Amino acid sequence: MAIREPLNPIILVGFAPVAVCFWLIVTSSIAKESGWKLMASRYAAERRPHGVRYFWRSMRLTAFVGYRRCINVTLSTAGVYLVPSLLFRFRHTPLLVPWDQVGGVEHRHYVCVLPIRTDSGTWKLFLPGSVADWLQRHAPNWPNQSLERTADRREDLL
Repeated sequence: MAIREPLNPIILVGFAPVAVCFWLIVTSSIAKESGWKLMASRYAAERRPHGVRYFWRSMRLTAFVGYRRCINVTLSTAGVYLVPSLLFRFRHTPLLVPWDQVGGVEHRHYVCVLPIRTDSGTWKLFLPGSVADWLQRHAPNWPNQSLERTADRREDLL
């Protein structure tokens, strides 16, 4: 039977900075490739507005980039405030996207999909189904007329 030696602490201490640098490179690359950096040049937020907050939400940015359960969202009369959770925040400036860049919500079971128009395509933000009521009451210049349920559209097609 082989005798196992304890792991050298120097290896652990040397690995930590490498892992942190790798993580910073990955999050920086995601910010650039997803279009977040371009959106930040137009819609950077100085501070979080007052409004309804949702934590740990998901968002699809491109066919290859998505944020699963790591986006914090605030819905306010000024627009949709987006910021990744702390672990993913490097090179991700908080955004305040105005309502004229937000499309009509689509219901999918108990989830609302809120499309956000960008130069690189459409981001899809996934929020609880109860968001639709808040949007109809509080969001100025938001396309309320396009608020439809996916199931209702399927029935119309049948």
